[in-house]
Amino acid sequence: MEAWKGVHLLIEALGRLSSSLDWVAWVAGGVQRRSEARYHSKLRASAQRLNIEGRIRFLGQRSDVARLMLAADVYCQPNTGPEPFGVSFVEALHCGLPVVTTSMGGALEIVDASCGVLTPPEAGAVANALAKLAMDIPLRLRLGQAAPRRARLLCDPVQQTRALAGILAESLSTRTP
Repeated sequence: MEAWKGVHLLIEALGRLSSSLDWVAWVAGGVQRRSEARYHSKLRASAQRLNIEGRIRFLGQRSDVARLMLAADVYCQPNTGPEPFGVSFVEALHCGLPVVTTSMGGALEIVDASCGVLTPPEAGAVANALAKLAMDIPLRLRLGQAAPRRARLLCDPVQQTRALAGILAESLSTRTP
């Protein structure tokens, strides 16, 4: 329930979506600190202000996030601050989800046009990306189908070990005595 993970930006974006779109957003993550409790209250108030509180499910702390991801259509985490790496993005890709996130930090190394959409950290841009994926089912499916391949490319231990071995071999061959 960290503010920099952009749930407030997601809620603002969802509030901009056409009422004709059929969607429900799940927000997984529990409050662990007092500041997070205040943030959580603000999120609920924003959803109510935007008249979308019936479409957002605050799920709290979960131990079955992979199961939730497998049941979802899109993963959206529009960070407002840079994520160092973004394990949750890789987990979403591994589960076959297209990712919508903001173009900063670790997301820039993980999400590309083959598996998701990078946006500026603005509610309108996030809303446009979500609406596009909601309406363009073939695009959403194509990005989702490519997502596990992207996750493997980035994190498969065998591939990463081979890449590291190649870098080391190249380094040793170009080294001067």
